[in-house]
Amino acid sequence: MMLVSLLSFALAVGAQPATSGSPEAVVKEYMTVLQNEGISAVSRYIHPDELKRFKEMLMPWVRKDASQKNEVIPGLFGPEATLASVEAMPPAQFMDAFMRLAGEQLKDVTLGDCEIVGTVREKDITHVVTRITAGVQEVRMNKLTVVSTKPLGKEWKLMLSGELEGLAAAISAQK
Repeated sequence: MMLVSLLSFALAVGAQPATSGSPEAVVKEYMTVLQNEGISAVSRYIHPDELKRFKEMLMPWVRKDASQKNEVIPGLFGPEATLASVEAMPPAQFMDAFMRLAGEQLKDVTLGDCEIVGTVREKDITHVVTRITAGVQEVRMNKLTVVSTKPLGKEWKLMLSGELEGLAAAISAQK
């Protein structure tokens, strides 16, 4: 279940900025970079508001763990990290740490070609529908995924997926 959630996030979810062109071009670039660099490339494509929201969703879990057993902070952020240093950490750096862990869980997953199927515009958000092939070893699957984007100046950045929000809620609910 965790693997499917992480893969769905990786497919649907900033560093150098994403290209400024269209939402479709940014999603295509993101998918190509994801194929070549892995899940560690995710944060540089996520909208700053969404990075902040991601950190806000997971900080209650980090705080709770710090007050109880303190395994999360050293495991995610290194042995020298403290709750105060994690609280002060920029949201992109926070996501990068989380994605390193997720990348370890997904190390055997490979991504194939990404095809842009279409787009749906909704006010200032553009949803890009993609078809991507992913799998482990010989087991391959095609998946339709909606990647939502929103503008940041003249650029387009990705929004968090519903799968990631659910994953963050599930993690935060852990005892």
